[in-house]
Amino acid sequence: MSANFYDNSAIMVGPDPHLFLAGPKPEGVPTPWIYIAAAPFFWSATAHKRTGRVKSGGWQMIQQNFDLYLIIHRALPGLPPAPTQVANLARIILMSSSKAKMVVHSVSGQGAPLATCLAAAAGLNLNCAEPASLPVGPVICINSVQTSPTTGDYIGAVAGAIVDSALGFLVKKALQRSGIDKIGDAIVKHLFRRRVDILKILFPPIVADAADPATLIQKAIQKAVDGK
Repeated sequence: MSANFYDNSAIMVGPDPHLFLAGPKPEGVPTPWIYIAAAPFFWSATAHKRTGRVKSGGWQMIQQNFDLYLIIHRALPGLPPAPTQVANLARIILMSSSKAKMVVHSVSGQGAPLATCLAAAAGLNLNCAEPASLPVGPVICINSVQTSPTTGDYIGAVAGAIVDSALGFLVKKALQRSGIDKIGDAIVKHLFRRRVDILKILFPPIVADAADPATLIQKAIQKAVDGK
């Protein structure tokens, strides 16, 4: 099955479940709700995971774990917003994430595996849903540079996404139990998301890689399934 490589011309748009603060009371009633999340790949993101020299049709290509930030979210209509929903929406956008997990391990660009669609021009990112990240970020990337993911690439991507989501969920629960304030919570979550990049500055690569079990497991499963 052929799949397009991701490049900076791609766009992510799709449903993203989060809490909505509804009702007439100022504090609102936390209600599970669907937002529409959207961002082009040239949006705010982990810029170092765009390849500077390797390009597709003039667009920079995208490495594994490329992560979009500050993603626009719009709640579906149907609930009256509480006054605090404005701050809640700001929190959702500030902490938003859409991560590229699907890669072809045999093809790298500037030292890291390149991210791809699942099939043809259709991809799927791991998005910042609540209570845990979910693969609900449809991606469209139309270009002529294609590859053929292996069975191991697909199974590894599923495993990597599950581990990535589970780690984020555990960190979120630990912060809730700690009683940390909202500003501290946001800072710790952001540092956790950037832990690998920070560790690469301070320590040898092997230390930084160990802090990303999701990617290590994804790669190990790909090798186990494909035998190489």
